[in-house]
Amino acid sequence: DELLRHNYQLIYAMGAPSLLPQGPHRWRAIQTVFLALALDNKIKDCLCKNTEACTFAKDTLPMEWPSIHFFEGSHLVDMLDDLIPMIARAIINDPPHELSWMYGHVLSDDILQAISDKQTFPSSLQSLPKNYQDDVLALRGFLAGDVLRHCLLKRHRVHYGVARPEK
Repeated sequence: DELLRHNYQLIYAMGAPSLLPQGPHRWRAIQTVFLALALDNKIKDCLCKNTEACTFAKDTLPMEWPSIHFFEGSHLVDMLDDLIPMIARAIINDPPHELSWMYGHVLSDDILQAISDKQTFPSSLQSLPKNYQDDVLALRGFLAGDVLRHCLLKRHRVHYGVARPEK
């Protein structure tokens, strides 16, 4: 599993293009996470009050994602202990249309546990259809698997993006 972590993956633009496994589920999952970050008031309040753990630009233009940047440290760990379950709950309680199957699902408590807790994966979720399992696993990767944390620790033009020379 350690070899497949996102930290060790390199991308080379050579050879024939190949699709990302369960790509649409992954793209839908990250959009869902960002919708929760942008729209849920409890989540926004959590981000705003934890200034030692992150910066959060609450006032953004319409149709623009809020600017969020995490800072490494114990404050971030404490904030994420509250924030990850909060995001998971927001997604299950008010999913976008593509994930509407989650709302009121019989296994919603197990789904909540799976996407917010990296230590457990309820065996009852094996009974879900493959499409639904892929959605749960994609959300689990972003939230419980620390992919969201990893990405929001990065800074534009420092860790990614094109560095423009200063004039």
